[in-house]
Amino acid sequence: MDVHGVPSPDDFPSEAYAKVSYLLDTWPNPDGEAWEQARGGWLGVGYRFLAAATFDEAWRESLAEGGAAPIPEVRLRQETSLFGFFMAATAVMDCLSYSAFGAAALVRPEAFREMLKSETRKRIWTKDVPGRLRAAFPETALADSLEAALGSEGYCQLDRTRNVLAHRLLPSRQHFVDPVTNRLTRPSEWKLDIRGTETVGMTPAFTAAPRAWLAENLSALTQDLAVFLRALKAESEGSAKSPTPAVPRDEPNGI
Repeated sequence: MDVHGVPSPDDFPSEAYAKVSYLLDTWPNPDGEAWEQARGGWLGVGYRFLAAATFDEAWRESLAEGGAAPIPEVRLRQETSLFGFFMAATAVMDCLSYSAFGAAALVRPEAFREMLKSETRKRIWTKDVPGRLRAAFPETALADSLEAALGSEGYCQLDRTRNVLAHRLLPSRQHFVDPVTNRLTRPSEWKLDIRGTETVGMTPAFTAAPRAWLAENLSALTQDLAVFLRALKAESEGSAKSPTPAVPRDEPNGI
């Protein structure tokens, strides 16, 4: 199944993603800042996952080509792939949270007022979104599942690595070489902090493991977001003052 006209990776929840897209695209009276931001955030989820998948594959290919101590040209490709992967993977969660916040603002604008002005949207912090959703919609499962995902070790590692790469330094590499054979005795390590107290093995799993975490959590969160949007949409349609009810369109995949 395609995502934005591109064949989706096998681990992308394409059917659930299409359901959320449909719910947003068929929103009653789709105008205003909140709807634009909610829909734009959801588009970001798809594109950022595709980017993360591309960078994951590029990292593994470059590692197979040159190992963890390659020639400069391959080293550049590796560093580019790692930077791109962690930025894009974390952005998937940021975009999903932002989209949910925007959708909530469609029916509770007073509770999610930051979404309504460009100068206040920058105050929307990903980790605050579950609590804000719970306060306005106590029954929504999305608040609990999003809070669990954002509080997990998988997300914390993604976010921590993204912050190092984006704001601090390019981590150095430590190689373990047999002085006789001049061969690596174990996988090289990436020093995530300058003291080398937090290191990561430079293997294919370096990006494959967080990608698996991201795909699993995105699948569950997307389903919960679809349920949340259906409830919001029903509330919005119920409060609309239209003398003639809209004719419903067929929904894909049994929504």
